[in-house]
Amino acid sequence: MTCALVAPLLAMGVIAHSGAAEAATARCWSSGTTTTCYQLLSTKQSTFRTLFTDGVRNPTGQPAKLTCTVTQTVGYSATVSTTVSAGVKAWVIAHMDASVSASITASVSVTRGTTVEKTVPAHTVLYCDRGVYTYVGSVRKTGSSGQHAITPVSFTVRAPSAVMWQYRQKSI
Repeated sequence: MTCALVAPLLAMGVIAHSGAAEAATARCWSSGTTTTCYQLLSTKQSTFRTLFTDGVRNPTGQPAKLTCTVTQTVGYSATVSTTVSAGVKAWVIAHMDASVSASITASVSVTRGTTVEKTVPAHTVLYCDRGVYTYVGSVRKTGSSGQHAITPVSFTVRAPSAVMWQYRQKSI
């Protein structure tokens, strides 16, 4: 933890500390007599978020080709389920990135010129989705104001990781 006031907060029971690994996932900010601490509790992969979809319906008895191309740029940025400063958001995303074996960033863009080809079997519909996988960080906000503990608040941060194609297929 990076705040000189962490020891009193630990003593007051405002923040928890269970070992060295947890110490790397908490940070405090102070302003006057108020100290606010943020603790990254967990990071887990979320579901795929589709930004574009293309597809083909092949009712024939012969295979067909589907070429999916992204022809515009769409961005996807990290979101926070509560209001926090840009510094807190950046710190949480950096520590989410350090806690998993993926590259997590504040934003990604799906750019034009991305193309993929796929064979569509007979009597099927094939969709190709272009999008991002996101990671969700669970964060706990605690602190103190003067001699009083601030009521703990939990919130989430969603941050993008990999941009990729995903296929969905159904029979017709």
